[in-house]
Amino acid sequence: MQRRCAIAATVMIAVAALGGEACKPAAARNSDTTRLNPDAMKALAGMGDYLRSLKAFEVKADVTRENVLENGQKVQIASRISAVAQKPNRLRVQLASDRKQRLFFYDGKTFTMFAPRQNFYATVKAPRTNGSSMAYS
Repeated sequence: MQRRCAIAATVMIAVAALGGEACKPAAARNSDTTRLNPDAMKALAGMGDYLRSLKAFEVKADVTRENVLENGQKVQIASRISAVAQKPNRLRVQLASDRKQRLFFYDGKTFTMFAPRQNFYATVKAPRTNGSSMAYS
């Protein structure tokens, strides 16, 4: 679950920076903001403003997830995430770990996911801009 959150966060940062209001997290659009730290939200807003000012950018993350098994043993899984975005409609995200490899591509017309170890890919039609893609999903 934590890995999915880290992957989603990386993709969201890349896509949200190219989008706009539709790309804000649901919590930020929600009127109940009592649980959100105002300083953290200000920092995120500033980061988003800066990234939206760029024509292209790249985000890289090394992620370590720790699972605690029923017997109490801890298992760590490391992965690397790289996201490259270009306004208004290009995005490439690469995820790599010992367990899984995935490539995600968005070209302004389609969104494609490729799993090289399984030799599998899937493509769906997508909106014309990164911001619209987030609103679409």
